[in-house]
Amino acid sequence: MPDPSSEVSKAASMSIMFLGVIILGMMGLFIKIMFNFARREREFDKSSSAPQS
Repeated sequence: MPDPSSEVSKAASMSIMFLGVIILGMMGLFIKIMFNFARREREFDKSSSAPQS
């Protein structure tokens, strides 16, 4: 029978890893959205300043 302290530490490390993965995923998603927004704004400025054919 495993001692409860190792079980608790294992669960804690697992939850910390899970939280880290979630935070990393959210940060990646946020960065991707910001890049897409910046690129869209740049393209919009280019198309609006370019002469309409």
